[in-house]
Amino acid sequence: MHRTTARVSYRSASLDDTPRRRLAVLLAALVPSIALAISLTACSDDSSTTPGDSTPPAAVSNLAATADGPGAVILTWTAPGDDGTEGRAEGYDIRSSRDPITQATWDSVSLVAAGRPAEPGTPESRRFQGLASGIRYYALKTVDDSGNQSSISNVASVEVPGIAPPAAITDLAVVSEGDREVALTWTAPTPSGDDPATAYDLRYSTETLNDSNFADAMAVSNLPTPSDAGTAETFVVTGLEAATTYYFALRSAVQEPNWSELSNLVDGTTANIVRLTTSTGIPGCLAPAWSPDGTRILYSFDDSGEPPFQRLRWIPSTGGSTVQLTTGATTAHSPSWSPDGSEIAFQLERFENKGQGTVSYFELAVMPAEPNGVPTVLAAHGDTVSVQSSTWSPDGSEIAYSVSYFPSPESEVYVIPRSGGERRLLLAGTTGVRGRTHWSPNGDVIAFSTRAGDLWTIPAEGGIPTRLTNTPEESESGPAWSPDGSRIAFGSNPAGNYDIWVMDVDGTNRIQLTSDSEDEYLPSWSPDGSAIAFQRGFPADIWVVYLE
Repeated sequence: MHRTTARVSYRSASLDDTPRRRLAVLLAALVPSIALAISLTACSDDSSTTPGDSTPPAAVSNLAATADGPGAVILTWTAPGDDGTEGRAEGYDIRSSRDPITQATWDSVSLVAAGRPAEPGTPESRRFQGLASGIRYYALKTVDDSGNQSSISNVASVEVPGIAPPAAITDLAVVSEGDREVALTWTAPTPSGDDPATAYDLRYSTETLNDSNFADAMAVSNLPTPSDAGTAETFVVTGLEAATTYYFALRSAVQEPNWSELSNLVDGTTANIVRLTTSTGIPGCLAPAWSPDGTRILYSFDDSGEPPFQRLRWIPSTGGSTVQLTTGATTAHSPSWSPDGSEIAFQLERFENKGQGTVSYFELAVMPAEPNGVPTVLAAHGDTVSVQSSTWSPDGSEIAYSVSYFPSPESEVYVIPRSGGERRLLLAGTTGVRGRTHWSPNGDVIAFSTRAGDLWTIPAEGGIPTRLTNTPEESESGPAWSPDGSRIAFGSNPAGNYDIWVMDVDGTNRIQLTSDSEDEYLPSWSPDGSAIAFQRGFPADIWVVYLE
């Protein structure tokens, strides 16, 4: 029976190498047992290719390792043969480790080089660079064209001199603090040796940084390559949480991992007022309503000025892509969430051709809290009465809503079961209700504002209203209960324009939260009580103020 002997050529990369030859080299170097099963014909300077070749190359016994400047090592040895010391061998398998190398640890040691040996007795050398300082161990094996491996060579060790890292950066500084970002500046470091810095490592944490915890801090990605020494560098760290203090530190390297010492430590605090939307037309984004699960903020918007005017959208409470809920001919205003987040109540504007023109009807509607949800009209009062805002009872069984009469200034508040049916009058029009109403978390009372500019509450089952504020020179509107029922947020204009304020439920302990030159209205609390969404300006946009 004729038997074919596997012949694999281990050559250094050259112009006449082929992908097939390089694959054979790799397989024979790393998995000799597989190489023996591959039948490839390749050129070799070894003429002794008789079937059944089982003689391995001789083991190298004079491997030596010498430091060659910072971070560099030169290996030297004498090339063995294909069969012992005869004929030219096919490949090398050179490995390196931080720990001594033995036959038992050979397979777990890193491969650092291969390549075809020279003729037997020829001096060989390889140079490695970019190494970290410290002792390193080297060993090699030689492979013939039949896949036979030599024994492991002698193990050479060398103390690698460290590459001098750049000088530590000492002028790291915060230049600006934004909604969810902090801008930093520093000077590109001066090399301690001949080589300039090649990489930065910038990290941040909500805890102060030092050498012991720097590796555990959040690493910033997409950092620039260091510029020439002395050049001013700037970088904006994004994706941060609002109203949070962060600590930053920086280091640089020459041929990683030769890192400098840490820079000076700096801290920056992101803004506690964050913009979520950017309107392109009038009236913009209006009447925010925070979802019960805290993940989204619902609002109405119109930035085109064209019918059907306002639609409903939501946006992640941390910012991001919006989702449009209503389309077609539906015009929607003043949305509010059901307590379980499954439905949305809103003011539905419906148009009807009648007589000499088009008549608008403003009705109370409910729809599933999902894109293209089909609205159901729950309450309608005709073409002379406009439904305004709505608020759900804490158990979701009822909805209170306000209406206004045209052209009369009178307004009223009604309560209707979510399942439909007869509505009941809660507050007569002589009180002059204006704007949004809001049900208290415990279900006992409903807060509202009046045309006179004061805040009131009324028992949810009906009764005598209680006045919370009496500020003749100020106008207050849009009350919103905190989730725990201890505070009320509202809009007030003591300085001439409306800002967002909070107070205790008895009207005391008033605190101003915002102070912009544009009017700010209609606050809505996050479910955990840590933040308030509101609308600002005209055209309006949705903003969030963080309280802690």
